[in-house]
Amino acid sequence: MKRFLIFCLGLLVLGMASCEIPRPKGVNEKNPGARVEAQTISVEEALKQLPCFKCHKIDSFIKEGVKGEFPHKKHMAFDVHCNQCHRVQGHEKPMVFMETCRGCHSIRNFAYPAQGLTVTFTHEQHAKRASCSECHPAPFAMEKGTTGITMAKLYAGELCGRCHNGRKAFSPKDCRKCHNMKAFKKSVKYPGGGMPLVVFSHEFHTALFGCAECHDKLFKMKAGPGKMTMAEMYQGKLCGACHNGQMGFASTECQKCHK
Repeated sequence: MKRFLIFCLGLLVLGMASCEIPRPKGVNEKNPGARVEAQTISVEEALKQLPCFKCHKIDSFIKEGVKGEFPHKKHMAFDVHCNQCHRVQGHEKPMVFMETCRGCHSIRNFAYPAQGLTVTFTHEQHAKRASCSECHPAPFAMEKGTTGITMAKLYAGELCGRCHNGRKAFSPKDCRKCHNMKAFKKSVKYPGGGMPLVVFSHEFHTALFGCAECHDKLFKMKAGPGKMTMAEMYQGKLCGACHNGQMGFASTECQKCHK
């Protein structure tokens, strides 16, 4: 029995020695995404601790000068090394420690101007749900202002639309979730074409309907009034899709719109 126990203990120790993957210093085991007291080590020590460098050369992970790629060399020059930012296990996707980034960078909200409807993006909130590599360098390059964001791309499942598809996260058609709608609390005035101005209240309409009821189905998501004719409205197009005397007052009631 004693020999059997010694044999089992030997197998256990051997298994741990062969299967354990070295973990970087400064990791909270109960919460791997959090950092404890930072411990700066040399590149040589990092190479010994991280198993990937037993086969791969460190240069294979560094794409210096490539637009949109993370500047590894620049950070290493400040004595920031692999194990301080990443937890690498086997060939799994390396975890990024956000707290390390926050030590120098302020990851906060920023406003993105979008045709009068400002978008407020919360880095902090997104970083809690996904790692940096989910968004950077693809589909968003690590350089401010390099990505052209349009609603058409989002609807096609690109950029933010990769997650905001109505399944993984809310649909891009839920405009109020991202856009600051205060810009449309005031009434919008359109030329009357020989008649008095048309005064349109976005605030009144958005209190009754969702944005997707009109955009892009009836009106393009583009600044400017576009071309609107009464003939089209009488045919049930544009405003006439609702203002038909049944869903809303008829478009023939001129004084309701023309002031």
